Amino acid sequence: MPNELRAALFMLAAVSCFAFLDALAKILVDPASPLDASLPVIQVVWIRFVSHGTILIGLLILWGELGRFKTRYPVSQGFRTILMAGTTFFNFQAIQYLQLDQTVAIFFATPFIVSLLAGPILGEWVGMRRLLAIITGFIGVLIVTSPWDADMHWAIIYSVAATLCLGVFNISTRWLTSKEGVNVTFTYTVVGGFVLLAWPAVEAWVWPKDIISWVALLMTGFFGGIGHYFYTCAHSLAPAPNIAPYMYSQLLLMALFGFIFFDDVPTVATLLGSSLIIGSGIYLFNREMKKQKTAPKGDA
Repeated sequence: MPNELRAALFMLAAVSCFAFLDALAKILVDPASPLDASLPVIQVVWIRFVSHGTILIGLLILWGELGRFKTRYPVSQGFRTILMAGTTFFNFQAIQYLQLDQTVAIFFATPFIVSLLAGPILGEWVGMRRLLAIITGFIGVLIVTSPWDADMHWAIIYSVAATLCLGVFNISTRWLTSKEGVNVTFTYTVVGGFVLLAWPAVEAWVWPKDIISWVALLMTGFFGGIGHYFYTCAHSLAPAPNIAPYMYSQLLLMALFGFIFFDDVPTVATLLGSSLIIGSGIYLFNREMKKQKTAPKGDA
């Protein structure tokens, strides 16, 4: 199977897991959710790392592989861990107040951030046409966030911060997996998040009210762990701009979960902005594919 196709399948699997993760997180932190768990965001973020980190470390010990996971780039791995923790924390803060489809629509700006940063960091430069597509995509983000609207919720800032963290995280994933592989990079991010967030999570800890809340809390780690592994695999198989557009499939699941659990219906602004973002992203993907098939001449 070609690497491009494998990368696409990994990314589709990853965003499906992330959709389940976000839905569970909103159920746990939103006081208006049917579960009424009302847990602190930092606690949910930490358990997301703890549950799958514990399983990962246990498997490495069982297989006798723990000692092999040494990094030559501890600072870069640490920076990537901070980006992952920041992405998760800011995103969970946002979904506490916003609709699921809103947060994921803003997340769709990630491919544009990746495309802009891939040039100076990875040497994957964009031409004028793709730059115009990026600008169009950001116009879509502005429509979704509607900063000119007096009713704009302040939690939009959290979602934008999560998107910026994710964009840089994507670039760092591509660079690190090319240097040290998927397994090393994946392991350090998981264990790093486990350690980094331990103290603030314990300080804010609230005991879940029932067994359902416990199951939902632990399942965040399951979906987060599998999703992150698929995500890392995807970036190890293809350039970042090529696979970023597959994130758009997450919108359908997020809108479905928002409707089922919270009776949320996508707004006109979300649908219109998402259309511009997705259209621009698809254009970026097509231009990149054409660029790979032919020698780059002139504008890409």
